Amino acid sequence: MPEPDFVEENGVMTVTFYKDKWNEENLKKRGLNDRQIKAVMYVKENIRITNKNIQELFKVSRETASRDLIFLLEKDNY
Repeated sequence: MPEPDFVEENGVMTVTFYKDKWNEENLKKRGLNDRQIKAVMYVKENIRITNKNIQELFKVSRETASRDLIFLLEKDNY
């Protein structure tokens, strides 16, 4: 989950919690398939993912891994 914001104004402490928008439900709504969702979860834990990682994790071709990465990059822009 994203870190909350703590703000103190005039002796009043306000804490704002943010929802993790990169959860499975939201990713499905954005049109990601199961493999792509698992790739996003991998990035959340490991910071990054490579074409080779996708090939090895999901036993897919280099071309399929490339398509998944391109799709994920395009989805991140909106």
